[in-house]
Amino acid sequence: METYDFEKLSREIVLSRAKESQDSAALASRAAREVIVIAIEGTRFRQEPRTTVKDVCRGVMSGLLISGKRLPEGAVAILRQAAEIADKVHVDPMDLMTWGMEGIASVAVAASREERSAVSGAISDAFMGAGEVFRALCDDAAAKKQKSG
Repeated sequence: METYDFEKLSREIVLSRAKESQDSAALASRAAREVIVIAIEGTRFRQEPRTTVKDVCRGVMSGLLISGKRLPEGAVAILRQAAEIADKVHVDPMDLMTWGMEGIASVAVAASREERSAVSGAISDAFMGAGEVFRALCDDAAAKKQKSG
């Protein structure tokens, strides 16, 4: 299977728009929606949708982190978009949200402990039951990060 670098594309989109946007949620939401819809529709048979969504979310979140934007608001906005676009891309909303949280977790563990906790709290407050899933994904991402050095 081919792979596409949607992480880099998403990060570049966020970074190019970061100066003109003070609203982390709107910035993350718009970028995630644009790329996820086009990417899944365009590569569905050449790349797993899970990989696409995870990479887009990691790219959006890393763009927010690099540009100093608020990660908790961005994370919640991304997950709200995932729930909204599920029908459009013909993917189960819970799958989209889980895959999105995988990408978000990989960036959250690279941020400060306080920022990671704030992201976890925001997700927990916005989506019942998702906080526990997110914390487990952060633990997995931290273990992978530690293994790779």
